[in-house]
Amino acid sequence: MGRKSPQVVEWFHFVSNADEEHRLTQEEVAMRKREARERCLALRSSLDPAYRIAADRDISCHVLESSSFASSPALLTYLSMPGEVDTRAIIAAALEAAKVVALPRCVPGRRMEWHVVTSLDGLVRSRFGVEEPDGDPATLLDSSLMGQALALVPGLAFDRSGHRLGYGGGYYDVFLSSFEGATLGLCRTEQLADSLASAGLVTRLDLPVEAVATPAGILRL
Repeated sequence: MGRKSPQVVEWFHFVSNADEEHRLTQEEVAMRKREARERCLALRSSLDPAYRIAADRDISCHVLESSSFASSPALLTYLSMPGEVDTRAIIAAALEAAKVVALPRCVPGRRMEWHVVTSLDGLVRSRFGVEEPDGDPATLLDSSLMGQALALVPGLAFDRSGHRLGYGGGYYDVFLSSFEGATLGLCRTEQLADSLASAGLVTRLDLPVEAVATPAGILRL
């Protein structure tokens, strides 16, 4: 079961040898991010399915054993799509522990509304192909829980400073700019870079998470 691939090696070579962001124009940064996303998607697709399952199981265990999970009454999490770090075991454990679990619903203005769920039944498919809550106002998360919540954040790549490369929609950038709870990125080892900033992939709008969960453990940043 091979864990590495030429695409993985190419990705790390790419991020470690690019110019720093301050030397690039806005257009060059955008172009570099597009290229990096393509590389990361290819990297992710190249990983052996059995390895992904094992890695995601380890990541889930580290999240569930973390102090952040234990102390948070509410979990804000994405519902993983194929290829992403699987969040279903974490969601199931949070529900079993009687935590409030909320999933995001994308709304205009690059915003996300968080809706409480008690199961994964009854979700609807968004225009992005993501399963999300149906938008019933009665299920909106109580705002008083936001500051106490743990948010699991997806990404195509993370680095050791907590910066992430997202899909380009900007929804999590907007969310992170005002969220006051704890933030935890989920990342397989092959998608963890030393520094996205040194590759010109971080701007002032790209806010870091507080920690990153990997198969090896949780990086506190």
